[in-house]
Amino acid sequence: MRNTSLLGLVLVALVPLAGCGAGDFTGQHIQELQKDCAETVRCMSGSIVGENSDTMTNCVEKSGEKLDDADESVQQEFVNTVARCSLLQQCDYVSCTQSDPNAGYAGAHREDIMNFCTQYTACQIAMGQSVTFSVPDCAAQSANKLNFATIQEQQQFEAKANKCRGLVGCAWVSCN
Repeated sequence: MRNTSLLGLVLVALVPLAGCGAGDFTGQHIQELQKDCAETVRCMSGSIVGENSDTMTNCVEKSGEKLDDADESVQQEFVNTVARCSLLQQCDYVSCTQSDPNAGYAGAHREDIMNFCTQYTACQIAMGQSVTFSVPDCAAQSANKLNFATIQEQQQFEAKANKCRGLVGCAWVSCN
């Protein structure tokens, strides 16, 4: 098996079908390519990436070449998937890239996840803080985190969502 994530393998299959891409995708998204390859190589080898620098470099180059030639929708899906899974490491990251963020626990609690992200963002704005994530980015990362969370963490999320329903902004965030 290659040292690429399933998404990378899907890209290998889709590239011959794709039209002309941006051409400079690799340069614009080197951090995403490095994250994807680093976590995938770690998962596949079970070791530290530094020990596999040739494999890592090869993965970034090959994936970048394929994405440079891929259709914009394929490129955007790659970027979105890396962002959604960015908080995970190694095989958890690889599993995330292969999963649907709208399935499982998160799919059943999508409305509560969107409300969490909306209220959190509103609170950041009200406090004069810079917003670190857009609501859709927050929802994607939160969905992924909750899909991989323990039952206790999921129950805590549900309890807060139920208890704080109807509150907005910082009142929702500070609700325990």
